[in-house]
Amino acid sequence: MGDIWVSSHGVYNPINVKAGLQAMRGQPNVVSMQKLLDYVLKRWIDSYYLLIIKFDLSTAITHRVYFIDLLDWLDFITYDAGPGQIMLREQELYDELDAGRVPEHRTIFEKVESLFVLFERQLRALFANRQQRLDRQRAMAQEFRQEEFIVDQSEMKFVL
Repeated sequence: MGDIWVSSHGVYNPINVKAGLQAMRGQPNVVSMQKLLDYVLKRWIDSYYLLIIKFDLSTAITHRVYFIDLLDWLDFITYDAGPGQIMLREQELYDELDAGRVPEHRTIFEKVESLFVLFERQLRALFANRQQRLDRQRAMAQEFRQEEFIVDQSEMKFVL
């Protein structure tokens, strides 16, 4: 969850270090939503820092450094309930940071509410998707049972 931990008023907060190429702007995995919510809800952490170093290798090697509290920039995350990972919408976030914008001030309760709403919405979408998959497979299984299917492997041979 954190590569480095910092302490402030008895709370230890993780710093996740990310490094990569400036040109590679996608949606990298950042942290498990379940872990992040658990740690905040148990009041073990009140921030989740990212130290991001992006290198540009086009001419001379240069780099950009970003240091943020992810909980301040929740508008730039996405969540996939399948693997359970929060991902960063890098391009949009860097555009905001490079423009010198500051995040909207939110209380810790508002931050948790935003995280939980995203968590619940994506879990419900995952459940619906899995229900559709189950229904489709069930229909195929029922259709399969309706016709005779004789398995005859008496002439099986390896093909080289």
